Amino acid sequence: MTDPFAEFGIDLADPAAYAFWNEENVRFSDVDMLGHVNNVSYAAYCESGRVHMIREVATRCGVKNAWVLGRLTIDYGAEVTFPAVMRIGTRAVKVGTKSVTMGQGLFVDGRCVARSLAAVIAFDLETRKTIAVPEPVKQAMLALSPQPTVAV
Repeated sequence: MTDPFAEFGIDLADPAAYAFWNEENVRFSDVDMLGHVNNVSYAAYCESGRVHMIREVATRCGVKNAWVLGRLTIDYGAEVTFPAVMRIGTRAVKVGTKSVTMGQGLFVDGRCVARSLAAVIAFDLETRKTIAVPEPVKQAMLALSPQPTVAV
């Protein structure tokens, strides 16, 4: 099995890989009966980072389109307990014709606790079909993502 995190040549566990950040407080309800943050909560933190970046892209380029999640991969690296602040770095690692692969690192106290890759697909809400990623959106994604980023 190949490592999907190695494919893009970006160390998603390195804070220097990100120019775009947001923070989420770890809530008591995020913790499971073992006393650590539940895997589902990590998916929600990742969603928060993606949504914040997509909203920033829309603000920068004035193009608002919908996105659907096509794939989500999370690599859990370390235990997190309540209370904590989750710092979420988000970037594009690949900007394609109809989709963007977003890479993320989740950090607590400067330590990477999880990494994520998500394929988000540009979507037209009226036709209910995929669309090409608009060029201004591609450019804004690239502007918020340090190199290397694959653009096709």
